Amino acid sequence: MAFSVARIFSSVAGRMVTKCRHTTQATVASKCLLSIQKEGQMSRTFTRSFWYLCNHSSRDSGSSAGGDISHVLAKATRLREPGKLCSCGCAGMHTKGDEELADYLENEIKLERDSRQFPTVPKIPDFTLTQENAVATLTKVSNGETVKVTFNLNHSVEEEPQGEEAEQEGAAASRLRSYPEFNVEITKDTQSSLSISCRFDVSEELDEEAAEPGSEDLFIIDEVSIHDGKMDEGIFSVGSEVMDGNLYNFLLNSLEERGINDEFVEKLSDLASALEHKLYIDFLQKLQGIAKF
Repeated sequence: MAFSVARIFSSVAGRMVTKCRHTTQATVASKCLLSIQKEGQMSRTFTRSFWYLCNHSSRDSGSSAGGDISHVLAKATRLREPGKLCSCGCAGMHTKGDEELADYLENEIKLERDSRQFPTVPKIPDFTLTQENAVATLTKVSNGETVKVTFNLNHSVEEEPQGEEAEQEGAAASRLRSYPEFNVEITKDTQSSLSISCRFDVSEELDEEAAEPGSEDLFIIDEVSIHDGKMDEGIFSVGSEVMDGNLYNFLLNSLEERGINDEFVEKLSDLASALEHKLYIDFLQKLQGIAKF
């Protein structure tokens, strides 16, 4: 009988000591929080989040009296810059700057959608469009010959040039348009491919007296090469700056016979502008999603 009483007394004493230890830790945590709040170093939002962490931690550990929260207190002492935290209740998952960025992007996305020049993507007759991220390809197959026009939309946007009349009339600010460099690849059956690299001529108009024959073209040939199915840096190419003038004109004629002329280039710019603007809006939406997380 005496032995049973001793066991009961020992058990009760152990529970009281454990409860006292947990109560002491909870008291220390409360005093710490009150002290930080009085000093203006912690917002109400973070205090509530800290309370949740403490109680959640105690439930996970199986303790009924508060658990060990020393590791939480250690982290709390390092988070004393509420000016850099937003007020959405995320306990510092993102900053005030992220919140402002997300608000700005909300308006910017709406403005970009409203300012679209092309509500739908333009089509170029006889060519089929394929796109992989910022790289687009126009393909035409005719009479056993394949013509591919490939262009990259990255870094292709420039201000649309204005004529002298528009400048004198005080026209509105120029629109942004895409003028990508493009590569024309002509492949005939069982033969090598002719690759012609071109770019838009968006320089200022030359004086009529200084203009040269053919200078009114909307695009310029940069270089020409021949390959057997795959381009690499080791393939020999001829730059237009060292090319014979007659050869240059013959190459322009070859392109025109396949539909690559000034009219095609204008439509290419429309298409590239529409695709680039769509990619830009998608980029803004993804950035907004990151800022909101």
